[in-house]
Amino acid sequence: MQNISQKSADKQTASGKNPPDPPLEPAYSDAGYVSSDRAGAVPPRYRVAERMEKQNILPRVKNPEKRTLGASAIVCLCLACSLVGGLFGGAAVRFSASSAVGEHETSPNDAVLQVAASPIPSVTTTLVAPGGTLSGSEIYERGCLQTVNISVGSLSAPLMWYAPIPTDYGAGFVISANGYIMTSYQVVSSAALYDHEIAVSFYDGSEYVADLIGYDTNSSLAILKIDAESLDFVTFANSDGIKVGEEAYTIDSEFVFSSGRISALNRDILTGFSGFSTSMFQFDASINRQNLGGPVYNSRGEIIGIVSSGNSRAEADSAGFALPINDARAIAEELITRGYVSGRAELGIDAGPLSPVVAQYYGMPLGIYVVAVYEGSAADRANLLPGDLIISIDGADVSTESAFRAQLKNFRGGDTAKLQIFRNGEYQDLDITFDEHIPSEFSGADTAPQAAHFIWQSASAFGEDFRD
Repeated sequence: MQNISQKSADKQTASGKNPPDPPLEPAYSDAGYVSSDRAGAVPPRYRVAERMEKQNILPRVKNPEKRTLGASAIVCLCLACSLVGGLFGGAAVRFSASSAVGEHETSPNDAVLQVAASPIPSVTTTLVAPGGTLSGSEIYERGCLQTVNISVGSLSAPLMWYAPIPTDYGAGFVISANGYIMTSYQVVSSAALYDHEIAVSFYDGSEYVADLIGYDTNSSLAILKIDAESLDFVTFANSDGIKVGEEAYTIDSEFVFSSGRISALNRDILTGFSGFSTSMFQFDASINRQNLGGPVYNSRGEIIGIVSSGNSRAEADSAGFALPINDARAIAEELITRGYVSGRAELGIDAGPLSPVVAQYYGMPLGIYVVAVYEGSAADRANLLPGDLIISIDGADVSTESAFRAQLKNFRGGDTAKLQIFRNGEYQDLDITFDEHIPSEFSGADTAPQAAHFIWQSASAFGEDFRD
């Protein structure tokens, strides 16, 4: 990416006091970069399976018969666990990330990016006659062929354990006959951050190791790929036509079936990773952590959404939220063909919200404080400077984090807007043309940003940090 602009000015408030400096970690940043030693590197494709195969651990594709442990085996296992607990009690397995969410290091084993047509079927098949419905048992029987159990574990097993330690788990569902699977980013986030193995298992017991093809933290969506053919895949409904009161059915990663009704539409729900809220529908089927990333069916056995939010604990909750399948499908197409979601607007700044306490103390309005501006970015071309407060975008108030992110979602790369800013005790208007946001691993940038020139002297100027 570009170097941060060294533009700065000795900004004083009307009271003549120097306001405090922002924290070293900027709250908002929408200009990604990669280091010079990674310039021109092929974007990573998370080929966990290829590296595992070199370690003679793959392929691990099997269809075992159901097995249960005998009483003696269970006793032996308990004794072994007790022994390990006694020897290593108090020790903890710690994982460390080398990059932030959505960023990862390129390894020599990363495969060449193959941009191809999306395998997602363009024509929706009809399961039942117009106006007809399926019974709950028929939906469950079909759903068990399409739903998968996903578990994510470390690549190397600690101590004496043979199997990798699972760090995340949840559900997913097959969207193409050749092995593309849709799930929630929350289910596979540790695979993106720590390069952990992704294991996918079906109702019949068959197991695969999956590749993480791409993910989008804004919508909390991820696409996996397994080496399989002729799979039973889901049928997409038109989620624009769903109504409150209609039936909704879910199947979790343990293949437990729940039913309920759609209770609300167009709910803005925070995904928990990017800080962006996403429009979802609410349904009252009993769900838990195992439902995350799983399908939501209508009474015709068609997919209307993907479970994206709900109770994060193991116990059941009485309400869940799902990303409408029309939105999820459009994002999946981009992830499969591009590796990222194109068209999103970017300013090229590091910034954060000004806290009400600091704003009142210095007699300043609430706004988004600009920590740094990247040279050549949309913000730089618009003459936005470090220390400016962004008050509104096209007349819409953006004085809080949520308002800023919500308004930014209304624009795409190439769109123009008018920024109202507060600079040196005066309000000003700036015209800006947004750039398209391209993730750092796809940007091809050859330099890292320089340290920002901070105008203020205290981290208390900011509320909670956030980053795009």
